[in-house]
Amino acid sequence: MSDNGWINAELFTEWGHCFLKSLPKDDPQPHLLLVDGHSSHVYNIDFLNLMKDNNVYVFSLPPHTTHYLQPADRALFKSLKHFWRLEGRRVTRESAGKRLDRALFMPLFSKAWSKAATPENAQAGFRRSGIHPFNPDKIDKSLFMPSQTTETVFDHACPTQEHDDDSFQVIPGHTPRHPLHDAVQPEIPLPQLAPQPSPQPAQPPPQLAIVTPPPLAQEVEVATEPDLSFMSLVTLPVRERPSSSRQRAKPPSYNLTSQEHFNFVKQKKEKSKAKKTPKHSKMHQVHQDACKVCGFLYGDTNDPKLREEWVSCEVCWNWYHGSCAEESGIIEDNKAFTCTSCLFPEM
Repeated sequence: MSDNGWINAELFTEWGHCFLKSLPKDDPQPHLLLVDGHSSHVYNIDFLNLMKDNNVYVFSLPPHTTHYLQPADRALFKSLKHFWRLEGRRVTRESAGKRLDRALFMPLFSKAWSKAATPENAQAGFRRSGIHPFNPDKIDKSLFMPSQTTETVFDHACPTQEHDDDSFQVIPGHTPRHPLHDAVQPEIPLPQLAPQPSPQPAQPPPQLAIVTPPPLAQEVEVATEPDLSFMSLVTLPVRERPSSSRQRAKPPSYNLTSQEHFNFVKQKKEKSKAKKTPKHSKMHQVHQDACKVCGFLYGDTNDPKLREEWVSCEVCWNWYHGSCAEESGIIEDNKAFTCTSCLFPEM
């Protein structure tokens, strides 16, 4: 296990030896290993040489696609989470809710892993990702479309149960009824009565007059002010940052065992070594030089400023205590220091 718990190049190379032991012996056919774009996979020359010497082709999955193309994400991890929850609930019931101890983690995880890491789940992961059998239709075509915005405008006007005055109409000769009248008062059948002689035709009822209130003398328009915010009233200063067109160098091919990728990794490592060389020599020089102002060597136990940080001039590389540098030059915001001798060489 590494010091920080994460995978590194040395551990992954050790895993490569274990992987080769699991391959069938005396098999002349090439093998394919799929990995993600982690640095311990892509820039690990020792591991890639080991795979190439044993007839294993290493391919890297495209970035931001592992949740659809990686078989473990499609089948194994979901099953592993399910069995892990079952084991955790079982221990919680048996211990009456006691907190899970670290010593029990590996025994519980081993049980969940043995149930989830089955050949059936491994094969299902390759089928769902469309890798084997090869089936491009397993990935929905809509996933290749650009993402859409998810902003939704909500209508804050809540519907009310109150009716406006215009919702009721007065019809001559008709008594207005509430829409729920028929639902509240169900119809009751009336008893049959003896036939009565037809009465004389009655006079038609008088027409009902609709009375509307007089209009207001003057209509008052209410002006709605626009929504004001603090940002619309006060202009905040914006810090101007220098635009940078620097982009991260991408591997030229997803085939990590190709000669093109080997050349790319070698060039990248040579550039990184060239960048680290000046900093490395500069950091070791502080143990040999003395402060340009007070003359104490770095790490001297008699130095009254032993616990202060040291800085070096960006031009002449002379070393100073932090307090001595403040008095003998200029320290910029990015902690770059230039001594007075380099600022004013004429003096």
